[in-house]
Amino acid sequence: MELRIKLQNEAEARALFGRHDENLDLIEKGFNLNIVARGEDLILNGEKEDIKRAARLFDELLTTI
Repeated sequence: MELRIKLQNEAEARALFGRHDENLDLIEKGFNLNIVARGEDLILNGEKEDIKRAARLFDELLTTI
């Protein structure tokens, strides 16, 4: 399954991704996903349940940012 998340702007993307994309790496490993960052788009690939759980986390993180 694939899910695309559209970020608001580059500053939001930088805050979410972390230094050298370290936050994305942790989320990939923790949720057993493949995450691709393209500009302000985030593409999640993996099992449906893993993507749903990660999407909830991204929603919470983006609300915090």
